[in-house]
Amino acid sequence: MSLTLQPRLRLDIGWGDLFSAFAPASGDWRAKVAGLFRRPALPCLSVRTAFDALLQAIEAKPGDEIVLSAVNIESMAAVAEAHGVTLVPVDIDVRTMAPTAEAIDTALSPRTRLILIARLFGARLSLAPYAGVKPEGVLLVEDCAQAWRPDFPPSPEADVSLLSFGPIKRRTALGGAVALFRDASLANKCAAIEASYEPMSEGWFVQRALKYCALKVATAPLLYRGIHALVQAITGDAEKAIGAAARGFPPGELLVRLRRRPPQRLLKLLHRRLTSPVSDAERVEANRDVLARLPTPMATIAADNADHHYWLTPILLDDPGAASKALVRRGYDATRGATSLRAIETEERKAPRARALMQRVLYLPPPFKLSAKRREALARDIREVAE
Repeated sequence: MSLTLQPRLRLDIGWGDLFSAFAPASGDWRAKVAGLFRRPALPCLSVRTAFDALLQAIEAKPGDEIVLSAVNIESMAAVAEAHGVTLVPVDIDVRTMAPTAEAIDTALSPRTRLILIARLFGARLSLAPYAGVKPEGVLLVEDCAQAWRPDFPPSPEADVSLLSFGPIKRRTALGGAVALFRDASLANKCAAIEASYEPMSEGWFVQRALKYCALKVATAPLLYRGIHALVQAITGDAEKAIGAAARGFPPGELLVRLRRRPPQRLLKLLHRRLTSPVSDAERVEANRDVLARLPTPMATIAADNADHHYWLTPILLDDPGAASKALVRRGYDATRGATSLRAIETEERKAPRARALMQRVLYLPPPFKLSAKRREALARDIREVAE
């Protein structure tokens, strides 16, 4: 067994940014964040907060339908269901992690209010084909919570683009999100709804920053092996417990938790993160290095997406549970539960490819945190474990 354990989660934030979260925040940081974008922008507490406000703004009601990618964030589906809206999931192509435009077209009906396309694992593709089949009056929404990067341009075809800066996201601000709108009047409606919410307290964000300082220390590879073993001994399920520790929101009534405004400290940190220079070149190169060393069937997830910054590194295995345990023993905390993604299905609409993907997916520790020699060893260990 390896003495160290490469963690599944490495917070994408430095100590300087973390410590800045404790400083008082004066001024209108909401306006400063919004001013960084060319489209009308609404900074808010989370992507789900923005999505909930959008559904209120368009007066979504029972009987209305949302057509969405069948691999999606579970709580996004829950927000829609809380409004009584009917979900119409559309199965995905694993090589693009998106539905085809033809499949979206067949799912549309006179009751469709919006199309929600989730951009998964850091991969992006053109929305033009979806815009080509979208009826007039139906909104095209892109959820870029997993696909934001510093040079992100919103898709020109998107009516709404949702960006997330939650704890495990790229360029995290420990929370917060930004919704970008093509139509200023829709942006104003959503902003008016969000403005009616009470803000989270500054103390809440200080406590949150302290939590993620501790988590950043705990995920140092030399410490993480012992912490992982201790959590396993105490809970009997380190996989579940560690995943819960990184969750942005605790359990509770969904809409009550979402209908809050971000505190000024959060917005100040978000502005700092958005205006700091960064490059994804090392991340992309390291991920491609590992994936190129694996058999093609393992590395098919989003393989056809040239525009990919690898927020996560998912692979496909026949027995991901056994592989996860074996890789932990070899020093890699490969996990099945790195995200709250689920295969969304209904009685009327099944999604067999999405279901098969979620049954076989395994998320690797971030390759860009590994040396070239360690990346080569990781790929070799994956092949041996799979055999």
